[in-house]
Amino acid sequence: LPPSITKLSYDSYTIPVTADGTLPVKLFGKQLNFKRFQENGIKWLICYAVNDSLVEKEAALAPLDYIDVEVSAFPKGHASIATSWSIPTSQCALHTCFPGKDKTCDEYRGPVRYQLDLDQELQVASMDGANHDDSAVQQDS
Repeated sequence: LPPSITKLSYDSYTIPVTADGTLPVKLFGKQLNFKRFQENGIKWLICYAVNDSLVEKEAALAPLDYIDVEVSAFPKGHASIATSWSIPTSQCALHTCFPGKDKTCDEYRGPVRYQLDLDQELQVASMDGANHDDSAVQQDS
């Protein structure tokens, strides 16, 4: 890896996020802050593995200290999200909703399901906007 990528990665794991949600790294020369997600209306799903031996749960869920986001907890370990659960017929397939411990199916969404649902929301909003525009034009006629 290029040294700058290594430094960015190292800094992001060793320097804490500030009290106002500013991350210890910059992107394209700009400060990054968790709160900008909500300020800009960006929806976010955090997926973490319950038995992850690489990324601690607290680290994976650190943004929750600053903003509200949706969280999906996948069983098994770190690589399972990309391996076991990427099989379409698996228990927690990425394109489905799935139950967690003491959770209902609607509690957790895989990242593909999340994106499909966001796309559906955008399509509905776009159609609602188009219908609103059409009714305004019809009223003016």
